[in-house]
Amino acid sequence: MMQRILTDAGYEVYVAGDGKEVLLQARVHQPDLILLDAHMPNMDGFEALRHLKADPHLLPFMS
Repeated sequence: MMQRILTDAGYEVYVAGDGKEVLLQARVHQPDLILLDAHMPNMDGFEALRHLKADPHLLPFMS
C-alpha cells in the first residue's frame, strides 16, 4: 500500500524482503527516507535500525 502511494506521488521506491536486504539497499541507494516493518524475516526492523544507525556512510536517522 505505501509503495503504491509513494510511487503515485512521484517518489522512487525500493522494497526489501527482509532486514538484511534493507541494509544492502540503504548502502546502494542512499535513500532520503526508510520505512521499516518491525516484523521482517532474518532481521527485524529494530535490529535493522540499529545497524543503519551504526553505519557511518548513511545519513543520520530519527527514530
